[in-house]
Amino acid sequence: VASSGAAAPGDVVVVYDPSSRQAGETVLRVEEDNARAPRPVAYRALKATDEVALAELAAARGLSEDAFKVLQRPSAVTAILPSGALIEDLEVDPGPLIRELRYRTCLEQPTPEEREQLEEAYLKPLQLLRERWWWNPMAMSVLARQLDEHGFVLIDGFLPEAQARHLRAANEELYRSEGGMQRGATTGGQNRVGIDHRGDLLKWVGFGGATDAERGVTDFAGCIEVALDAMRQCAQRDAPSVAQALSGVRWRSEAMLTCYPAENRARYFRHTDNSTGNGRALTAILYLNDQWEPGHGGELRLFHPGAENLKIKTEVAPLWNRLILFWSDERCPHEVLSACQDRYACTIWYYDGLNPDIPLFDLNSQGAAAGGPSGAAPPPPPSPVGAVPPPPPVTGAAPPPPPVTGAAPPPPPVTGAVPPPPVVTGAAPPPPPVTGAVPPPPVVSGAAPPPPAAWAS
Repeated sequence: VASSGAAAPGDVVVVYDPSSRQAGETVLRVEEDNARAPRPVAYRALKATDEVALAELAAARGLSEDAFKVLQRPSAVTAILPSGALIEDLEVDPGPLIRELRYRTCLEQPTPEEREQLEEAYLKPLQLLRERWWWNPMAMSVLARQLDEHGFVLIDGFLPEAQARHLRAANEELYRSEGGMQRGATTGGQNRVGIDHRGDLLKWVGFGGATDAERGVTDFAGCIEVALDAMRQCAQRDAPSVAQALSGVRWRSEAMLTCYPAENRARYFRHTDNSTGNGRALTAILYLNDQWEPGHGGELRLFHPGAENLKIKTEVAPLWNRLILFWSDERCPHEVLSACQDRYACTIWYYDGLNPDIPLFDLNSQGAAAGGPSGAAPPPPPSPVGAVPPPPPVTGAAPPPPPVTGAAPPPPPVTGAVPPPPVVTGAAPPPPPVTGAVPPPPVVSGAAPPPPAAWAS
């Protein structure tokens, strides 16, 4: 295989053993397939015996010593993606690399005009506001319209700084502790030859317990629900379909704390969070990556609607204390790009239909839909239309101020809803509440095991 010149930063590089006939044939097959593409991907083949070029490439892409040894295995073929992620064992099956190259050649980037339209219509007006800007009715109106027209919204600086720090510390502690997190999996199967469908580690965390993680996600859920209620009220005028969809949300999942490790350039292939009718309506992700910079990777790539649509809508940087909300169905296909720095996040899903396979918390009752404790405090009441909603309760803090006099009463509980599934028996009781703390919103206890990773995102 003849490939001239050094690899550029955006090139896919295939390292192969030139003494192996099987390795050589594999590289030829991949190169020929790529050459037939309408828009071939920038591609280089590199002999594993060229130690100088191999060392330069490893340094440029930040490969570890172990990864460098993988490139030098006898008879092997290994691809290095621009992010530094490896696709191994291609001499056994070159299919994963062929699919990767075909996928890259089919991606359609947004035009400069499309990027500018999104920036001018939604992002710049929101950047003009500061300090809990998302409580502002004008901001909520912009967010509701953006969710209606583009399927996602961003809220920067979402949590109070102390709460965000607390949640990041709990997330990182779980990742660093032995057995604190487990590998993510999908309904499509976890492993392919040479590459994982997803590479994150995760931990499902319930609400209302005494651990740092449980307290952190309880505060996070309270903030989300205040924001959703304010958005729903503003959307009644500006985006009625959004108001209707948010009014149908009845349950929330447990929180999923995740880390995408940099050491294996973890990623998550293109997917949707609800492609099987699993009940998910809205995905809420809070990014917890302090001092993130371009080049650290881990961006969330959003696509235009459609199961087969590879036109990119935008790529969202996982900035510190940034919340993204997006529809969970095929309106928002997405993927997580390879992480070059450890990437932390907390995700909660909001449901408009029950899923009997996982524990869900019923937002309209005082218990959980799957084994939650009874007698818990209800979620924060809705704010009066056009008013700034009060902040959600913080554990151990003074109670929030009383509601505005003459404000509209909260909506009555939804009647005629699907009854919750039976309580799971044999589970451990929830931990005792913290003495003197303000009771958190209704929560999911440890009564049910964590949701199967097949539904994780």
